[in-house]
Amino acid sequence: ALLRKARIISIYSGTDFFEPVQLGNALRKRDEFERWEMAIVDGYSWDQRNIADIVVSIDRPLFTYTYTYQITNRSNGIVLSTGKVTAFDGNDAAPKLAARIIEEIRVARGEAKPKK
Repeated sequence: ALLRKARIISIYSGTDFFEPVQLGNALRKRDEFERWEMAIVDGYSWDQRNIADIVVSIDRPLFTYTYTYQITNRSNGIVLSTGKVTAFDGNDAAPKLAARIIEEIRVARGEAKPKK
């Protein structure tokens, strides 16, 4: 229910190999993002984070091509979803991450069946 109601997203990157703006741009290109009337808060200051409904954290373990994501509810810290994609660099990872995150939200909204 928390992911279904989310409208404002804050994006954080814990790696130098990926910039939050890369995921933000990839999400904005998705039709669902506009249809669901979602928005992204740029930056990761405390004030901006307080505006967001969910926080998407991106990381990449050293010496791998694996980019991980975690979607957390901002107000209570509950982890709503996690996942990973394999990509050569941040430019390759961003659209893959956006597709996975949109799919997670689509399932939460009841628009798609969860994968088994």
